[in-house]
Amino acid sequence: MQSRPPAARFMSRLAISFVLVLAIVVGGFVLVNVLVEVKLDSANRVDLQLAEPPDGGGANYLLIGSDSRAFVNETGETAFGDESDAGGQRSDTIMVLHT
Repeated sequence: MQSRPPAARFMSRLAISFVLVLAIVVGGFVLVNVLVEVKLDSANRVDLQLAEPPDGGGANYLLIGSDSRAFVNETGETAFGDESDAGGQRSDTIMVLHT
């Protein structure tokens, strides 16, 4: 009977170790998933009595923000800084809010 070379023994032990670690990790994930599922199923649930939304279909609001600092007086300039603090072009902001 011939003994296997050390490299082959190492590789087989490494493969077995990898399979065992993988099985433990997968088992851990399954266990955590089952425990979370049990906790969620046993949680007290409250049925909300929500009013039906109106038939109007919602409303859109246009929100506009300006980066102009033309309104700033001399005493307020220190609060905003100067062009060396925030140089370059700034953009205005336009957003649509749908409710």
